[in-house]
Amino acid sequence: MAEEQHEKGRQYLEYFNGLLTLTLAHLSYKKLYDAYKNPKRLIFKINGKEFSFDTKATIQYNGEQRDVWVESKGYSQGGALLDYYKDFIRRVYETIVNGKTNEDDIFIFVTNVSFGTTKKNLFKREFVLEFLITQYGEPDFEKAIQFEKVSKAIFAIIFTDSYIDLFMDRISFEKNEKIWDIWANRNVKLLDWETFCDMIRIMNPTLENLDKVKIGEEINIPKMNGEKIEDKNKSL
Repeated sequence: MAEEQHEKGRQYLEYFNGLLTLTLAHLSYKKLYDAYKNPKRLIFKINGKEFSFDTKATIQYNGEQRDVWVESKGYSQGGALLDYYKDFIRRVYETIVNGKTNEDDIFIFVTNVSFGTTKKNLFKREFVLEFLITQYGEPDFEKAIQFEKVSKAIFAIIFTDSYIDLFMDRISFEKNEKIWDIWANRNVKLLDWETFCDMIRIMNPTLENLDKVKIGEEINIPKMNGEKIEDKNKSL
């Protein structure tokens, strides 16, 4: 069971990174490494504690290449997500104020379900600033600058099912066709092969084996032409 959960977690991480690659194609989003393949590169040791994120990536933002730190949470329900989001804000604050990341780095919290519906301005700077005050007290001048820096660095994206449909095609499998052929024959390959396969696994939960798709069977696949679609949540 632990191995299955580990594998599902890895697939969801690739799935979210694939969606970020497609959504942020206009910013040239590119994953560098993740917590499953390169865990040590994503761990920070601060004041005797360890802080980590799921993925490090880069984007072109405001004319500059910037590092991006991503936290991915794939769930069927959003009950615990608000606490995870608050913990994410804490980690961002600790890494920034302790000089563990660059001043212009960007931090993204991404999930597939809505959460914190009773909270106002959940994905706006006001919520981040209010939360930091509750955690670290009323700021002096220097701390106020740090709070403001953190609030501007944090972004949250919710990939709802209806939004994901914009990045998904449904095809009927043809004779002698393989998943590899679908990926290899695309003119634009924003997604690498592994990410493409993991996205198909998540998009088709009843599909048991990618190598044994039946002729005529319909499956969902991620689009590969990199449409530039504006995110409905806080956008970059």
